[in-house]
Amino acid sequence: MRRTALAMIGLALLLSSGCGTRRTTDTPRTASEQMLVAAAVSRAVEQLDFAPMKDLKVFVNDTLVDRVDKTYVVASVRAAAWRAGGIVVEKAEEADFVIELRSGAVGLDKTEYIFGVPASQIPGPFGGASIPEVALFKSVQQEGGSWLAFVVYRRADRAFQYSTGPAFGWSRQRAWWLFGAGPSIVDDLTEVEKHAATQPAGPLKPLPPPATQPPTRPSVAPSPEPATQPARPRRSRRT
Repeated sequence: MRRTALAMIGLALLLSSGCGTRRTTDTPRTASEQMLVAAAVSRAVEQLDFAPMKDLKVFVNDTLVDRVDKTYVVASVRAAAWRAGGIVVEKAEEADFVIELRSGAVGLDKTEYIFGVPASQIPGPFGGASIPEVALFKSVQQEGGSWLAFVVYRRADRAFQYSTGPAFGWSRQRAWWLFGAGPSIVDDLTEVEKHAATQPAGPLKPLPPPATQPPTRPSVAPSPEPATQPARPRRSRRT
């Protein structure tokens, strides 16, 4: 009887036990790759000259930009034009000048170095065999690169005004493993964060209210003064 009770308790515990799993996914591009490319773009934009755009209505034409991270490239150029005092508009018809942006390169380079036995595949009659990587020392270096420039022309007659660039931006990250331990990572991404944090933020200035003039009262012509007649001479009476 006692054994039966213990067996029932054990069966109940076995049936009540469970396990949980957590689903993890990978994005198509790593965060390191995206940050390296973004840092390279930001450093290239910093070298372009936006000073002539102060107080001018400008439109950023990005039709010639066909690169990875195009959205960030265009947004960085628009932000730089705003910081320089320009007025960035959403439609070309609203602008006095057009920024025609071009990009020669936006991407990532990767260099790997290994001291040891790299992973390889040995062919064979039954599909072969794979040899895992055995690295005493391994280094992986990634470099983000960007090449940017633009010209400015007057929208009304498409007359050339000025150009700036090309400007080159680079960012780097290096990771290494020693006897399988690692990675140890060193990069220069923090320089972008420090630069962005040191930019002073000026006070926000709302638009002044429209000037209102007090209503003018209609002018009334003064009434003419009554004409004065000369006094008639008094006649003396004879007695």
